[in-house]
Amino acid sequence: MLVKTKLFITIGSTLIIKLIGIESTTNFLDIPNPIKRTEFSVSKASFLSISTTPHFLDSALITKYQNFIRANPNDPKSLIYVEKINLMDKEGVKSALVESYFAGLSSTLRNSEDGKRVISNLKRKRQSAVGMPAPSFTLSDQNGHQVSISEFKGQYVLIDFWATWCVPCRKELPHIIDIYKKYKNKNFSVLAIAKEKEKDHQKWLKVVREEGLDVFTNVVDFKSENVLSSYYMGLPGNCLIDPQGIIVARNLHGVALEEKLKELFN
Repeated sequence: MLVKTKLFITIGSTLIIKLIGIESTTNFLDIPNPIKRTEFSVSKASFLSISTTPHFLDSALITKYQNFIRANPNDPKSLIYVEKINLMDKEGVKSALVESYFAGLSSTLRNSEDGKRVISNLKRKRQSAVGMPAPSFTLSDQNGHQVSISEFKGQYVLIDFWATWCVPCRKELPHIIDIYKKYKNKNFSVLAIAKEKEKDHQKWLKVVREEGLDVFTNVVDFKSENVLSSYYMGLPGNCLIDPQGIIVARNLHGVALEEKLKELFN
């Protein structure tokens, strides 16, 4: 079965794929320009395989992209592949390398509208990579009090990015609560940041109560230029900050998060 797929990409945020019918096939990786919004087709089997397989820092796939970029510095697909490698590097450990790939592209690509957007994303990624100071912010909690990341200096804090409308985020919340209860007496806190629209303020408050999230600090972000963007983070996402305010891990989930905390506290 073949499915026609419309792909909407918000660079540096969440990638949303919507299935809209039956059509012919093409290679999922060979997405044409423009980067920001396009339409293509893919077999259902390929779509399910790609959407359920973690390709982050897949060395074979990165090598494929690298070789294409080096051989085709003026091809628009090279710009797409630079961004793909950037998205695959969820912890930001290859930020400098990815920026070198961008620097090797033609001036035409680098100075295009999409090129300027990509380099902006690369810089934000580098500024919020592992080893960098956590970007500062101040947001309101459920009681209207202002909360700043600087208030957590001196302890480990897991910044958990989520939203009431994000199903994977909601499924992960019980695990976040369990982790908090397990390590809360070991100089560890959780700061949950919900990305919401202002009209959904009451819905957010209700979910915080019903899910039992009020055991730790909760804040909400209504801005279009938001904290999620400054941390170059999708949903669900998280950052682990050390007592000095330095990012020590990004996007650790499930067992990986548990292992990191065991390493720190046991």
